[in-house]
Amino acid sequence: MSSNIKDYSTTQASNTSLNTIDVDEGMLPSNLNNAIRALMKNTRDWYNDSQWVQYGDGDGAATVAYASGTTFTIAGVDVTTIYTVGRRIKVIAATPGTIYGTITAVAFSSNTTVTVAWDSGSLSSETIDVYLGALTAESVPKTINADRINTGVVSNTEFNYLNGVTSAIQTQLDAKQATITGSATTIDTESLTANRAVISNGSQKIAVSDVTSTELAYLDGVSSNVQTQMNTKATTSYVDDAVAGLRTRIICRAATTANIDLTADLQNGDTLDGVTLATGNKVLVKNQSTDSQNGVYIVVSSGTASRDPQFNTVAELAGQMVVVQEGTAGADKLFLCTSDNSGSIGSASITFTIITPQNTGDVTLTGTQTLTNKTLTSPKINEDVAVTSTATELNLLDGKSATNLALIGKTEGTNFTNSLLIGHTTTGTLNAAQRNIGIGKTA
Repeated sequence: MSSNIKDYSTTQASNTSLNTIDVDEGMLPSNLNNAIRALMKNTRDWYNDSQWVQYGDGDGAATVAYASGTTFTIAGVDVTTIYTVGRRIKVIAATPGTIYGTITAVAFSSNTTVTVAWDSGSLSSETIDVYLGALTAESVPKTINADRINTGVVSNTEFNYLNGVTSAIQTQLDAKQATITGSATTIDTESLTANRAVISNGSQKIAVSDVTSTELAYLDGVSSNVQTQMNTKATTSYVDDAVAGLRTRIICRAATTANIDLTADLQNGDTLDGVTLATGNKVLVKNQSTDSQNGVYIVVSSGTASRDPQFNTVAELAGQMVVVQEGTAGADKLFLCTSDNSGSIGSASITFTIITPQNTGDVTLTGTQTLTNKTLTSPKINEDVAVTSTATELNLLDGKSATNLALIGKTEGTNFTNSLLIGHTTTGTLNAAQRNIGIGKTA
């Protein structure tokens, strides 16, 4: 609210009018009463908005005028020590209404020119009332709690962390991300060797070790104490080596019939070829689109299945026979790993071929064979047979005369090659029998 106090002079004798009431020497007695009332009004008007002061030029009525959208002037007086940079300004005018800003520059030539960065809006060429913020940097108390600043979320302790900061904090933090090359009480005095692990040396300074970044990267993926794992491998490796050549078959519960997702399809409860899998089951994976993924896997409770640790190299798989126990398509079938015994797991091709037992072909019998209650079918026996035993010993014609009983494969003559004679000597002349079989009949 505008108050006429702004028009009061610091020279007492110059105050001859109060709200148009004549208070000069010789004023009417009634004017005294009216002047006191006007003074009281002016005081109240000022108090109601006392955080803003219409300072003007500091002595009586002043000429404050628009200069630009961001500047105004105080005519004829140097008040640069009052209108200081950083001080708050309020302007009331017809076009912008009430706007607020902060002084960014002030200068005096013949007039004092004040430049303001407005929070919003700007000045127009019109009559303006300018108010100075009553508080200055010097008048703000130094004991204000931090929780009174802005939203109040910063404590006094946190606010005090700013003590001693000499430049932008973020800039300093960003600079700290650079390579450490300087020296301090705990920093090596020399530039660090590239690509080495950093240690704290005997002098409590940062130094490089003999471990390279490549060697350090070998620790990536280690899930437990390295030495413990190495000791375990040391005690079991000789057993692995001993049995590596003794494995004759691998027993799997089920086998794939098509490409699967190793990250999701071999989890507890999944179904494969009609078999509901359980954690720990062995599965033959043989149909992957990328055949280097084939092999023997262990079903996991969740996540990505892993290879059976007994068969996680190409050398361990090559030549192995896999027996599948269950499955709509794979039950009781045998598969042979036909991959070469070389290459690295994950990159070498791994293939499995079904083994089909055969029941056809020739059977060759050598030595003396005993056939009891057996029926011989095709293929027929096609072998030169020399019979030296008697018919009784053959046990084919028990109780029969051995003379001229049977002739098979011979018509006549003296050459008995490729013939079976029963009850006839191998010498002499045989009359034509026309490939008949005679039993108990002379020729």
